[in-house]
Amino acid sequence: MNRTKYIGAAIYYDGDAWDILLGKTLVEKCLPVITVLTLAATGSEMDAGGVISNPDTKDKIGLIFPPMQPKVSFLDPTNTYTVSKFQTASGAADMLNHIMELPSNGT
Repeated sequence: MNRTKYIGAAIYYDGDAWDILLGKTLVEKCLPVITVLTLAATGSEMDAGGVISNPDTKDKIGLIFPPMQPKVSFLDPTNTYTVSKFQTASGAADMLNHIMELPSNGT
């Protein structure tokens, strides 16, 4: 889903799409994003942010741009029934990690 957000934003940018993630440009427009959840995890269906990994540089970069906010999100819990126990546990661990994170100001 996060890739979808950045692809939607990159459509309106003439340079290298990685410039968006590297903070070299701001996202002012994005194609409409519609999500259909199949795995409970990060909650990116509810926010304007996204994290992308670059396997070549081993970077993991996350940014928030209001135009990347999904316009509509659909969640039918039955879509998650076929997800493996491992993936379900990984999603739960990710959620707990985000809940326990300190705010960026350290308080």
